[in-house]
Amino acid sequence: MDKELKNIIDYAYYNSPFYERLYSQYFDKSLINEIEFDKIPHVEKKDVSDTTLNLIPEKWYGDFVEHKLAKYVTSGSTGICLDIYWSQMDLNNSLLRLWYLRKKYYNVSPRDKCCTFYSNRREGYDEPKQIQEKNYLSFSKSNLDDKRLCEIYSKMSEFMPCYLIIEPSIALLLGECMKRHKLDRIESIKYIELTGEYLFDGVRKEIEECFGCVTANQYGAYEVNSIAFECPEGNMHCMSQNVFVEILDEKGNKIKDGIEGNIYVTSLTNHVMPFIRYKIGDRGVLCWKHDCKCGNSAPILKLTNGRCNDFIVCEDGSRIHSSVFVKAIENTNKVMGKPIIQYQIHQITYSHFIVKLVLAYDDVDMQKLAETFGQLIDEERLYNSNITFELYEKLFPDDSTGKLYYFINKMHTF
Repeated sequence: MDKELKNIIDYAYYNSPFYERLYSQYFDKSLINEIEFDKIPHVEKKDVSDTTLNLIPEKWYGDFVEHKLAKYVTSGSTGICLDIYWSQMDLNNSLLRLWYLRKKYYNVSPRDKCCTFYSNRREGYDEPKQIQEKNYLSFSKSNLDDKRLCEIYSKMSEFMPCYLIIEPSIALLLGECMKRHKLDRIESIKYIELTGEYLFDGVRKEIEECFGCVTANQYGAYEVNSIAFECPEGNMHCMSQNVFVEILDEKGNKIKDGIEGNIYVTSLTNHVMPFIRYKIGDRGVLCWKHDCKCGNSAPILKLTNGRCNDFIVCEDGSRIHSSVFVKAIENTNKVMGKPIIQYQIHQITYSHFIVKLVLAYDDVDMQKLAETFGQLIDEERLYNSNITFELYEKLFPDDSTGKLYYFINKMHTF
């Protein structure tokens, strides 16, 4: 176990009521210094959802009561929302590596003007449509209709940001607004950081064409902050100075590099709310051995489509990962000249699915699209499904989470 991991484990054990109680169930206190990392119990959101404040060591209670800690609320995309607290020093430390790489790879710094979007779930941001703080101009994700998008784009143009930090679905909405109203590009924007949602190649290309700038993918969570960041070679490197990443199987066992599994993280910087061997709710593949041309030796994390609970449920009780639909959509785009801009798939019953689509042009042959999509679903258990297509002008992120989900199971079977 390396020094940073040992330090945070010792700190949590001796300071956090939650971890002291948890570890005492597994280890004798006199043996704490001999604990093997792989033997430390895992933690999930459901384990801490009712006792979140017990994670906080007593030394931080004063700052908590006096509202001196930064507070965030997780999106709830796994079905559970958590209040997350950070000290300002830890928050800054958690971002040091990210800012270093932003500057190295894409030449942006904290001094540059930036536009972001926030969910109304964030404390203190319940009412205003926008917030300006120093070099940041932030907009609410709520009510993103055409009029509101035009207002936002106008404010952005006046502000002249150097870069954006934004969800792919919101970037697409802005791009469509630009096209619809023939708005000029904001020439000051030289970089867009895409975060908060799974990023598909077709979506990235559309965004880059609309805004005329380079994009990068950033993966993180309020519990630990930045987890992985994309280099110019297209690889998502783990932020090893900030977080330790593991890929484990359904039983919580370690699996070989290159094999897909559940993502677990250990924060190395959050001392107000330490999260150790914490199941983040996403799936991915970890590659420790690589030779990336960017020179970053940190492990490469490849995110797979969707969250752990994004599964199609079959009548016999078996499950299929929703990525089979994602691949069918992407292959349909390849075959038919990329008519699909946005999509969302709902499972209504075991055999009935609704596919919501936003199309790039009006004269798409829907019969051909439906036939192509059906033929490209590479899963025998879905061959006889009833698939209904619905067309929309745009698909909006979920109001409660600020994210656009690509698959939603409406059956409530989990």
